[in-house]
Amino acid sequence: MKIIKLGLILLIVTVLSATSLSLVYLQTADRILEVKKEKVYKLQKEILPLAESFEDIDEGTVKVGYDGDKNEVGRIISVSPKGYAGNIEMLVGIDNEDRITMIKIVKQSETPGLGSQVSKSDFLGQFKNKNLAGVFLRRESTDGEIDAITGATISSRAVAKGAQQAIQKNIKAKKSAEPDSEADEKD
Repeated sequence: MKIIKLGLILLIVTVLSATSLSLVYLQTADRILEVKKEKVYKLQKEILPLAESFEDIDEGTVKVGYDGDKNEVGRIISVSPKGYAGNIEMLVGIDNEDRITMIKIVKQSETPGLGSQVSKSDFLGQFKNKNLAGVFLRRESTDGEIDAITGATISSRAVAKGAQQAIQKNIKAKKSAEPDSEADEKD
């Protein structure tokens, strides 16, 4: 009989806990979503400072930034190149001249103290205003303008590769968005 009584008490405590947790979630869910959207917007504004609004055009991997007059000012491209310890999730801002405005590392699992240095502004700042030709490591290309982090060449190379992929993806996305010139001539 004592076991049944303890089981019922445990059941009541569990039901009350679950109910109160559900009620708190229902009360805060909208605010949590709003705060998350604000954080995403601030990050996007940091990456593409001239943009006032953003439109997702490729399932979350390409966002177009527009100024107040709805003119395109650039794009934010999401890429995940393979680093030393796993994928490095990056957001790359690219202006209309296919130059990098900023790179933000969203998630990485590189070696602390070595590969994790790719997230620091000293390293990422090297990419600002670089086009496709300039986003190679100096040690790997005569045109390269990026200095690798000592002891973290694989991680540095991964970020450079991600920047290259983002610029190439942006160029491809812009070409696919252009109207077909042959179709225009026939009309």
